[in-house]
Amino acid sequence: MNPEAIIRFCSSKITLSAFFGAVGVLIGYVLNLLRNRVRELEYTVTHDRIALSSEDPIFGNIKVSWNNTPVETLFSSIVTIENTTSKDYENITFKVYSAETMMLSEKTELSGSSYIPTWSEPYGKILHVADGALPTDAQFDLYYHSREYHIPVFNRGEKIVHRYLTSVPPGKNGPILFVDLLHQGLKIRFKVAGPQIHGVLVAYALPVGFITSVVILAASISLIHTPWVIGFIALPVGLFAQSIGAGVFKFYRVLKAIIIQ
Repeated sequence: MNPEAIIRFCSSKITLSAFFGAVGVLIGYVLNLLRNRVRELEYTVTHDRIALSSEDPIFGNIKVSWNNTPVETLFSSIVTIENTTSKDYENITFKVYSAETMMLSEKTELSGSSYIPTWSEPYGKILHVADGALPTDAQFDLYYHSREYHIPVFNRGEKIVHRYLTSVPPGKNGPILFVDLLHQGLKIRFKVAGPQIHGVLVAYALPVGFITSVVILAASISLIHTPWVIGFIALPVGLFAQSIGAGVFKFYRVLKAIIIQ
């Protein structure tokens, strides 16, 4: 087949229609895979020491206790669960647990809402104590080492914040808390907490900002032939690279949510 015949074949309406039709089918298939994939919620955990028992024969002792029981340290632990997906979910059950860390008290809230997440019904039944009775050792152990919550509605962009007063056995460096859930098409993963800029982790904003700045600078050099104008553009781009990266990253997340919703 000579070159002219190849050009005529490629430029024919039937060939172009078949090509773009195949591309459309491929894009639709990929988008369908993305829509039906297992989505991930994210959670972060932070701990701040607020009290420490110590013995000093000269300047005095410091004693920390919980329910008249001495404890070595007390921490303020915050577990934040965020719906970073592009979907809203119903009837989700979360479990916050630890093998050694003791969760002594709690305060839970749903960001932007007056609704307060409550314990799941099975968990509440297990911890139910009849009037005049005392909790059993098994109930104490369950309460100190796990919580289970039922969330009727968890919309995209919302956060559930759990605040606990925690303690650890002697010799342990600090509390360790985990979050788990069992829900169709959904799982949860731990996200390392770190410094943020405009609500985006610096670890994400910095490289995105650097790449975006290089692209802007390269476009300026190729399109603009006046050096001082290029410098005028490059200076603020370099100064606010992290902010630009945060903005681009947020735009990407919005665009992703629109496309694969």
